[in-house]
Amino acid sequence: KLTGSTWRVVSLVDEENTTGEFSSIILSFQTNTRATTLILWADGKSETYSERYSVVGDALIFTGKDYVTNSKYVINGKQMVLVTQTFRCVLEEVEEGV
Repeated sequence: KLTGSTWRVVSLVDEENTTGEFSSIILSFQTNTRATTLILWADGKSETYSERYSVVGDALIFTGKDYVTNSKYVINGKQMVLVTQTFRCVLEEVEEGV
């Protein structure tokens, strides 16, 4: 279900406040077990991250060069909720061509 889909962050509660002020975060899941995250910061700068992802049961696992993030996830229609020990993120699926 995730493969080939794109999601926009609509709510992010970060208990450690490590995210900073952003205006948009887009997460795209490719068919090759890679996920790309595009962050547009409030100051106009942007960053792109690419990481591996895998799904094991209700866990969505992101693996980067020097980290592994395990999150519980649930998809309900066009909404996905990711929960880790430090943050809760609500995403909305973006239709193709948007």
